[in-house]
Amino acid sequence: TAVIVLGDSEPSATSLTHREMREQFNAATVSRVCRSCNQGWMNDLETVVRPVLTPLIDGLIGEVDGEVVQDLAAWIMKTCLMAELTHPESAGTPPEFYRWLYETRTPLPHTRIWAVPIEGPEWSLRMQHVGILYGDAATTDTGQPCNVHSTTIGLGGVAFCVMGATGPRPEFPPLEDIPPLQAVRLWPDPASFDWARNDPLD
Repeated sequence: TAVIVLGDSEPSATSLTHREMREQFNAATVSRVCRSCNQGWMNDLETVVRPVLTPLIDGLIGEVDGEVVQDLAAWIMKTCLMAELTHPESAGTPPEFYRWLYETRTPLPHTRIWAVPIEGPEWSLRMQHVGILYGDAATTDTGQPCNVHSTTIGLGGVAFCVMGATGPRPEFPPLEDIPPLQAVRLWPDPASFDWARNDPLD
């Protein structure tokens, strides 16, 4: 995790922080989530996406319906926000945006989410989260919370890449247009896609 301030030309890094989690991220618990949410809508979301998420992990799925893609994107967003709660120093999402997810069951505004087919052990069970303070280096108060976040979640045969901003917005790279990645954009504009056409990335 890192806090970075970007100027008009060259980026500069400040107050770098790093945290290695001892437990696997899928086994980590977040004590700040209330029981009614954990056992209510969040559990319901897990139930809805499991029939498509499990085959994605196992690399055994073909076409994914567009209606399910929105639920999958919401689950990925929820997982990213839970990761932020384990390390507040890198959090790039103010509390009010958590309510957005609760009320709409959709990813946050100004968020991009992709799925990338992968193979090999390096990313088979791994999460990397980066919080970024983005702004003009001459005027940005480096004591502010992060306002940009980037998270990658590796699960078996799929990696989910998430980029979002709650303040000044940088240009996010169109991962779906980078041929070696074979990335499928899940959000915004969720649509059906054929996962079988993609070749895994080492």
